[in-house]
Amino acid sequence: MHLNNKGIKVLSTILAASLAVMPVSAKQRSLDTELAFDSTVSASGTEHQMTEKTVKLYWEKIDEPWDVTVYFADGDSTIPYFEVEDFVNLKNRVSEIEERDSVIEKCRKEDGQVILVRDNQSECILDFARSTIHFDDYDRFVQFGYTDALVNIIWRHETLPDGTPKYLMRSRNSFNRSGYPVTLDLADYEIELIRQDTQYYVPVQTMSDILLTETTNFVIYNGTNLFINDMKMNSDPEDPFNQSLPKGMRPSELCTFNYNEFALAMDFNYGQKAEQNITDFRTYLKSLGLEESLLSEDPAISAEAYAELMIQNLGSAHNSIEAPTCYLEDVDSYDEGMGEYKPHYDRIAENYYIFMNAREQLYDDPGTYVPRYEEVGDTAILTFDGFDFAPDETDYYETTVTAEDLGDCYHGIDTIGLIQYAHKQITRPDSPIENVVIDLTNNTGGDVDAGAFLLSWIMGSAPISLRNRATGAETTSYYQCDANFDGVYDEKDNLKSCGKKVFCLTSMRSFSCANMVPNILKETQSAVILGQTSGGGSCAVLPLCTADGTIVGISGKLEICTVNNGIYYGVDQGVTPDVTFTDLATLYNRQKLVDTIHSLY
Repeated sequence: MHLNNKGIKVLSTILAASLAVMPVSAKQRSLDTELAFDSTVSASGTEHQMTEKTVKLYWEKIDEPWDVTVYFADGDSTIPYFEVEDFVNLKNRVSEIEERDSVIEKCRKEDGQVILVRDNQSECILDFARSTIHFDDYDRFVQFGYTDALVNIIWRHETLPDGTPKYLMRSRNSFNRSGYPVTLDLADYEIELIRQDTQYYVPVQTMSDILLTETTNFVIYNGTNLFINDMKMNSDPEDPFNQSLPKGMRPSELCTFNYNEFALAMDFNYGQKAEQNITDFRTYLKSLGLEESLLSEDPAISAEAYAELMIQNLGSAHNSIEAPTCYLEDVDSYDEGMGEYKPHYDRIAENYYIFMNAREQLYDDPGTYVPRYEEVGDTAILTFDGFDFAPDETDYYETTVTAEDLGDCYHGIDTIGLIQYAHKQITRPDSPIENVVIDLTNNTGGDVDAGAFLLSWIMGSAPISLRNRATGAETTSYYQCDANFDGVYDEKDNLKSCGKKVFCLTSMRSFSCANMVPNILKETQSAVILGQTSGGGSCAVLPLCTADGTIVGISGKLEICTVNNGIYYGVDQGVTPDVTFTDLATLYNRQKLVDTIHSLY
């Protein structure tokens, strides 16, 4: 059957069951290459003239750039290709540096195909005669080696010296439902896999969009060199990315490839096509009247079209423009022009500030923000305005967080530090605390690992359920946290075992991870939800880059779900509170809030 467009097919199981110059550490397994030559030609039947070029590859995680080889077809200098083995070695190196342990072990070339074999024996078949990419199980092919979860958005997997998981422990056995086989028909997007004799060339951008994005990285070509990035582009004019850029009109060949590649990337990676009634992105872009602008050789016109699409048409706060095309000369005018689409975000912001302003007004000095930990009688109130771990150099096993360290909720978001401090206060000898309130009313999300830590602190064993909307794969994994940082995962680490009642405050500003938390709390009956319906945001953000250097963030294909009667439901509609508060004073007047809680029980 088709997955919402003819270029990407998901086959029902009912119907069909080196970068030689790149240093490789001892940890990285060598690539096993097998070669069998035949006379099959590429899909177009065209004999291409391939030009070789050595460029630098920059990445913030390496001290010195690598020399890498790219190829260009038929005199074009804007659309780089990798020889397939070079791409495989690059992907393995990224996996090693990112500590994802997802190694491609074999690269077999036979019968006009290249078969990539993962260490878990799943396969990716690149068919150069048809220009297709086929996965027997996409989720297993991109699966990180440190987890048995097929669908995963929890990345932390550090260990203590004795091998005990650090901070978060995942249950050994996740529930997994495999996805259906997937075939990407690149020819349908006028994208070609090129074979010349024993050499097999793959477009850099296509392989990045399909196989590198799962590490939240992408490869970007600025017309001079290659860069690996994750939406953190540097505006410093001395940065290599901003030097020798091909400013000016976009070549027509690049415009066509860029448009088709973007459509392919969105068709496969965008997670909310069904909700927005998008059958496929080329049809959708035509319906919006954006096709001509996106194909324009004038980068100012195409850049504005991307802004209109991401900000106004797709709309969600998970969809964003991070950087316009490398070809754009007048970035200042572009930034000013974004104001045309800003009203959409302004409406969101106005609703958000309702809650922020209401909270500030209930303190003696409206400019004084609410403290992150408060005690009112028998109730502890924790305010989380975002989810994040402290900087990497912070080791919570060696650090004791104090009240002074917490500050107010706008000066550094340290979710784990706040929980460490609160857990000690709530469980101290002769503690009066019986109720714990988690305030997420001004929380727009952040680090999902930190959200998982909060959930497991509340309930002990926290289920996080995910679905890949491109393949149908589903996973539920359980997490525990080490809240007292003693290196032991036991009943002393959670509020449920301590017998505390938990309440969670939500608003329409509770978005993304701050929407995930109350949904899972309600699914498991682990807390009473108070306030207003949360703001949704179910699909994890995924970074993408187009062939002309436009960087976007999208609602990706990995969706946070709750499970009822064995059915996975996305949480984009938000969670309905158990008790609705229309008077915001009840949320932020802490004594009134505690009195209300007492009246409920």
